[in-house]
Amino acid sequence: MAEGERNSGVQGDLERELTCSICTDLLYQPLTLLDCLHTFCGACLKEWFAFQASAATSIHPYTCPSCRASVRSTQPNATVTTLLDIFLKANPGRGKNDEEKKADKDKYRPGDNVLPRLRRRGGPEDEGDRRVLEEVQQLSLREAGIPSGASNNLVPPSDRRRHGRSREGSRESRRSRDDRRSETSRHTSPARVVAPVRTIEHQASLRSLLSASDLGADEVDEDLVRHVLEELLAEGKLYVDGKLSGNPNGSAKDESGEKG
Repeated sequence: MAEGERNSGVQGDLERELTCSICTDLLYQPLTLLDCLHTFCGACLKEWFAFQASAATSIHPYTCPSCRASVRSTQPNATVTTLLDIFLKANPGRGKNDEEKKADKDKYRPGDNVLPRLRRRGGPEDEGDRRVLEEVQQLSLREAGIPSGASNNLVPPSDRRRHGRSREGSRESRRSRDDRRSETSRHTSPARVVAPVRTIEHQASLRSLLSASDLGADEVDEDLVRHVLEELLAEGKLYVDGKLSGNPNGSAKDESGEKG
């Protein structure tokens, strides 16, 4: 009975490790992020990165949904796939249903690039468009009998004065902000309060396993993966709800010995 309870505990712990934190369901067509090693459904990641691209303020805005580390690239991982197979063989009713799997396949297929490529504003294509626009503008000025050098004089004097005052006001505003920042920095205590680093425990055991394995391997030994997973549990290195489970430092064994 004790062995059955232990196996049940391992299955529950494994399910937590193989859960996508975006859809909160069992991983499907998983992709692992480099370099943080968090793993998510391929379709979930594709939607996540598309959202980040739509609100991008930099050329590479992509971060991990769990730890917010910058994402260099993504790749499928044979170890994760093997762990999923082990779990689903033992629990065939778990995971996404056929309808959910079909919806995910419509969004993402293995091999798809989930990191949209962005280009900087003002690139070669934008520069070409600007030149064409300038040529059209100069042609229109010539047809109207206005010298090309006079284009800057087309702005009414009152507007030029208003723009000049606006620029001067902007400079004054910037100087005022800089002065306030300098004054604040002088009065700030040297001993700054450092906010504690937030601990992220999502998929802690899975990431530990991946960091010790060959990420580029096309396939792995299922028995080896199972053995390493059992060792993690035995050594108390399998995390459950952010806490170590299993038998850390053999404390449980010592306690039982004392009781005997």
